[in-house]
Amino acid sequence: MATTRALLLLLTAAYLLFTLYKFTPLSDHHSHDQSFQDFIQSLTIFKSNQIKPKFHNTYEFSIGTIPTARYKVDVEVSDVIEDDKQEGWSVIDVVVLTENNFSEFVDKNRYVMVMFYVPWCYWSRKLAPDFEAAAQLLKGTTNKAEVVLAMADASLETSLGRKYHIQAYPTMYLFVDGVKKYLYDSSNERTRDAIATWVKTKMAIGIHNITTMDEAVHVFNSESELVLGVLDSLEGSDSEELVAASRLQTDINFYRTASANVAELFLAVPQVKRPALILMLPGKYYSFDGQFTRSAIAEFVSARKLPPVITFTKEGATSIFQNPLKQLWLFAVKSDPKVICKFEEAAEAFRGKLLFVHVDLDNESFGKQLAYKFGATEDAPTVVAYNSRDLKKTLFNGDLTLNNIKCFAEDFLKDELLRKSDPASETILKLPSQSHHISHQLHLHM
Repeated sequence: MATTRALLLLLTAAYLLFTLYKFTPLSDHHSHDQSFQDFIQSLTIFKSNQIKPKFHNTYEFSIGTIPTARYKVDVEVSDVIEDDKQEGWSVIDVVVLTENNFSEFVDKNRYVMVMFYVPWCYWSRKLAPDFEAAAQLLKGTTNKAEVVLAMADASLETSLGRKYHIQAYPTMYLFVDGVKKYLYDSSNERTRDAIATWVKTKMAIGIHNITTMDEAVHVFNSESELVLGVLDSLEGSDSEELVAASRLQTDINFYRTASANVAELFLAVPQVKRPALILMLPGKYYSFDGQFTRSAIAEFVSARKLPPVITFTKEGATSIFQNPLKQLWLFAVKSDPKVICKFEEAAEAFRGKLLFVHVDLDNESFGKQLAYKFGATEDAPTVVAYNSRDLKKTLFNGDLTLNNIKCFAEDFLKDELLRKSDPASETILKLPSQSHHISHQLHLHM
């Protein structure tokens, strides 16, 4: 009897500890422990003339036979209803998106800020009121294009989570012209004002015209990074595509010109086939030779404006792990410049195709922890191929010469590593699915 009682007490204690850890962060003691049903009812997340909420499914979490949580969270989206106002529905500011209406909605609206969440997530519940308040603050504040804020339940809309590589909750993306473009960095404040300011900043970026040589000389001498489109006219379809591309890349200035003299200043040639486009970076020029469309231009700029190798930091962890490109990771100390230089040289050959990441093993915060999770050794430089789509990793075995790194990267790009590598060297890397952002807690679970 005493043994049974002790066992029951032990199980009860384990259950209580699990509940505290799962649903309430130990570092936050604010009063955000309302039930998810109360949270849902506190939101006005359905457009009165489009969507009605219905909560009917129940999710249960349990340890053995002991239920730990029970929430009614499912959402059913009804057909478009024209007379909702007559039925007493209030005007609301955040839209619920599902697998059925997502693509059509983001394509139809120029700017859509989407919050991907899961109902059991503490941080999702905590963010939601500020997210709704940001939608109310942004409503009607833009002149040309109104932004719409929306929510998608990744636990129900699983295909959306896979399609957009959602690995942490909540995750917020700003879609521009139907394209997932800007990740709201988890290190930013998650308040009403911070979210609204961030969205307005992204929407404010436009394109600048250069019509005189004085303007051209000033830009040429004062800016080290820019995109210049040389067009037949500042109006027309090519100009519209360039303007749309500028909205997809708001961290670099876009310019356009129809002047031959301006084009010669930047391109160093008197005549150029139009439309033409260059990306100017410190010490480097890149000429665009693809199809003159917004998506092709944006991809060209995005692939080349990043450094060839990204140094891993806690603040940038989320954007690295959620980047859809295949990735090559180098685990090496900064005091080993030879291998780092070889890695950087190899990276130049794969710009826009692979993401190259360097982890400093001497970093006490995460160096050794990340090396362990990736299966890298701590006493020698190691290169690991990592695919964010299936979370698989493959360790490179051999001498880290420039040619070997390039061959390894090429095989990885062509999906030939499975065939060539030792099966024991390839494992699944389970990346964070924690509710809070990676930069706070680097929880990488194997």
